[in-house]
Amino acid sequence: MNSKYLAGLSLAIMAAGFLVTLFLPENTFVFLLKGGFEAGLVGGIADWFAVTALFRHPFSIPIPHTALLLKNKSRIIQSLISAMENELLNKESIENKLSKLHVLRMASTQLTKLMSRKKARIQILDFLVQLIVRLPLEKAVPVIQSWLAAYLLKTDMKAVAESVITKVMNDGYDEKALDFVLGEAANW
Repeated sequence: MNSKYLAGLSLAIMAAGFLVTLFLPENTFVFLLKGGFEAGLVGGIADWFAVTALFRHPFSIPIPHTALLLKNKSRIIQSLISAMENELLNKESIENKLSKLHVLRMASTQLTKLMSRKKARIQILDFLVQLIVRLPLEKAVPVIQSWLAAYLLKTDMKAVAESVITKVMNDGYDEKALDFVLGEAANW
């Protein structure tokens, strides 16, 4: 239903109700009913006049202090623009509001709480596995291949190899690997 139609209908009901209660015999119930209809009628007329007076002259009568939005449209627009630029959208205001929110602290606290639950970790891993299974490999492989090729061309492989060999030797993995190979050869 149209809001303008609904407002007019409710105002008409209040007026009709008030008129009917004027002719009813006086008692407490009728007195309360008349007061309710009267309040609704007066409030409806006051609201209609206030809203109408903001946008135009009611009944086309040039009453002072009416049609305020039309008379001051450019001033209102400039004030809104100024408030947006100076109060809401400047760097200091945004930084101040964000620092008061403590967004990162709250997010990290919630993430820590979530990740401390085994069920949540399992659900996240299941979701990631399903996501990987659904990936279109025929499209992903060329992208990954070109990224890897570009990365390997930029990387100093000699330094990487020396670093890996040093790590393997320091941790004794070379001896463990040799022992494993010799054990498997002996079993074979």
